[in-house]
Amino acid sequence: QIVKLGLPTAFERITLSAGQMVITALATGMGSIMLAAHQLATTAESICYMPCYGFSVAATTLVAQAIGADEKKLAKTYSLVCIRYGVLAMVASAVLMYIFAPKMIWLFIRDAAVISVGAAMLRIEAFAEPCVAVTNVICGALKGGGDTRWPFYISIIGMWIVRLSMAVAAIKIFGAGLEGIWVPMAIDWAVRMIICIY
Repeated sequence: QIVKLGLPTAFERITLSAGQMVITALATGMGSIMLAAHQLATTAESICYMPCYGFSVAATTLVAQAIGADEKKLAKTYSLVCIRYGVLAMVASAVLMYIFAPKMIWLFIRDAAVISVGAAMLRIEAFAEPCVAVTNVICGALKGGGDTRWPFYISIIGMWIVRLSMAVAAIKIFGAGLEGIWVPMAIDWAVRMIICIY
């Protein structure tokens, strides 16, 4: 049972980390300003993810307890409540991220060009934050219910089929800048959310 639950989770993390390495390689090819803006925007955005990760852990714990007690209706209720609070927290986080995007990048660097590009990327991603919340909390609930395979499948679809294919096409074929990475990232989260809800 440990292997059955643990291996898909391990492969999920490997899939996402490997995808991030490819994304970073794409950003590296754009020059030092773009790479710095990408890395700092990624760091700033990860701070905004914290509330949703909290509700994801809560969903995992509460759903697992309810399933263990053979209370399936309660497990569903816990899932829905965690999703609701996770989305509310991330909407608030997204609004703050959109408004204070330049200040968030400014905390890390004083270069005006990097701040401008990094803030623009954060503002693109702000619109995807509710999708991030729904995806992470539902994946947490699925894991609490003993399903670690679907979060793994969803990570492959989102990262490798949607995000990376779109990013490579946008940059290599259409000559897009850093938005060629961040717009597909937002679309990736929307696709993952739809699959998770299903």
